[in-house]
Amino acid sequence: MVVKKHSILALVIGASSFISVAPASAGPVETRIEEMEKVGRALKALNLRTRSQQVSAQQAKQAVALIKAVALNTPALFEVQDMSGASEAKPEIWTNWDDFVAQSQELAAYTDNLDQAVNDQDRLAAEIKKIGEICSACHRKYRE
Repeated sequence: MVVKKHSILALVIGASSFISVAPASAGPVETRIEEMEKVGRALKALNLRTRSQQVSAQQAKQAVALIKAVALNTPALFEVQDMSGASEAKPEIWTNWDDFVAQSQELAAYTDNLDQAVNDQDRLAAEIKKIGEICSACHRKYRE
């Protein structure tokens, strides 16, 4: 069976457009979860690129753009202090708001390094590792 590049990326990222918002009917928690899951899928696509060429440079750049867009939008996603349902958000997000915003901005800024590395598998792998460290640092502080 032949699998085309765009099919793999659609599978990893999801069939919906790269940079989209959750349905209007979704609440703040559901919207946050969906946006963070998009980042996870984008990172999976980038990891796939480090192991093969099944994800093109253009698709990798789209994945990076998605990560940056979500990072820049993360403070807006958390403006409503909703910790109901499936939320894993800690109250420290709102009590340490400036630090939370700074961490989102750090991730957004670092995506420039990621974008510059899409044509070098070794460098891309190293940059993905750094992105993971940035994400993990924020999650340790602000996620249950």
